[in-house]
Amino acid sequence: MNHARRRSLRWQLHWVSIPRVWLVLFVVASLVALMVQLVILPYIFPRWDAGHGLLAGGDWVLFHQMAVDQANKIVSQGWQTWELQPSGQAPAGIMGAVYALTGVHEPWTVIPVYAALYATAGILLWLIVDLFLEDRHRSLLCLIPYICLPSAAMILYSQPNKDIWQIVGFFCFVYGWSILLRSTTWKDLSKVTRAFLIVLVGAIFSWIVRPYCVQIMQAIAALLAVVLTLILIYSILKKKLAWFRTCILIVLVWMSVATFTPFTSFSLTVPKFNFPGSVTAPPSSVTVPIQINPNWTNTNWLPSLLDQKLAGVAAARDTYTKTAGNGNIDDTITFHSARDMFLYLPRAIEIGFLSPFPRQWFESGSTSYNTLFRRVSAMEMIITYLSELLLVWGVIKFWRRSEIWVISISSITMIMLYALTITNIGTLYRERWGYMVLLITLGFAILLKSHSQNKTKTKQQIIAKSD
Repeated sequence: MNHARRRSLRWQLHWVSIPRVWLVLFVVASLVALMVQLVILPYIFPRWDAGHGLLAGGDWVLFHQMAVDQANKIVSQGWQTWELQPSGQAPAGIMGAVYALTGVHEPWTVIPVYAALYATAGILLWLIVDLFLEDRHRSLLCLIPYICLPSAAMILYSQPNKDIWQIVGFFCFVYGWSILLRSTTWKDLSKVTRAFLIVLVGAIFSWIVRPYCVQIMQAIAALLAVVLTLILIYSILKKKLAWFRTCILIVLVWMSVATFTPFTSFSLTVPKFNFPGSVTAPPSSVTVPIQINPNWTNTNWLPSLLDQKLAGVAAARDTYTKTAGNGNIDDTITFHSARDMFLYLPRAIEIGFLSPFPRQWFESGSTSYNTLFRRVSAMEMIITYLSELLLVWGVIKFWRRSEIWVISISSITMIMLYALTITNIGTLYRERWGYMVLLITLGFAILLKSHSQNKTKTKQQIIAKSD
């Protein structure tokens, strides 16, 4: 019996590897996306189908139309006309390139791209959690929400979107900084360099689709760098680390913060589309800076740079309040100073982490699809509420673990930014998905870690009693 169990364990250890898990995630995502685009939407729910296997009412419909225009332009005028971000819409640029290369103007041609991004994000999430659990097999169990939440299929890989690109970039950021803040990393500069490169890759992926997110990630990185620098200086004073190597480490840490700078030379922007008649791609200059509210009142005690950024957030919120929708919330509230924003923070926390609220789970949406999505969100929000409780408990119980702080600070900051800006529950749900699933996964990891510790403690007590 024991021999059979050991052989089974060896098989599990052999099977669970990064390439194999990546391949499984890629295949699953590809098959589900093909089912959605080629079977479910056109034949089972045709009223939700906008054509070409695209869900009606989403940005992906516009991306497809822009991509077709760009592909035709490439064929007629050459590749010098190709743009990565036509009108600031990178998915359209990538789709246009695939359409031109394959000669097939159908969204299913980019399914391998999005399946690969989904699989990569899944591996990064696995590695992030493994830094905390330090058990590759238990960490894999924590991917269950990432794989099984129904909204993942629509948000991440069955429809062309920006979100999965940003999620890959953000997970790279969190993984890189989680490595940097581990004390076991500080004595090995090769690990520091690897973490630096991972953070750089994260900045690139985020910049491709959402340059403004890079600015936020740099701010989070600067905060983490200050904390790490203080810890390292303390370690030098206590003679726990060699001063020369530690100084090099501090330089590399701040270089990782500076890495974001080339990608942050952008003002906060929103896409502005004006399509007369049939949809055609507008010139790239149509993406314009958000106009700061002239009624914004500067706060003297805040640094001017921070005050300007908050004014930009307020201006972005203004653009959302002007958009009508059944899922709108607090769309009559605008910010005219940093004080207004600070006073709204408790409400933003409530909306950011608890919406959609239970009363909204069973209401009717503007379309049958939105109604179904509200029902699905009920199950997902119950899981979210439980995970958030586990997260609070885990921060108290494992407060010495740096991974918890990197994940929590980074994810909470991003969710709060969206909660302050977006006034539509559906849009907020989609935009925050990657950050929320990271917190949910951490909640699962905390539960498994606590169970493992309790199990070990019980065994030790039994052995102590037997002695």
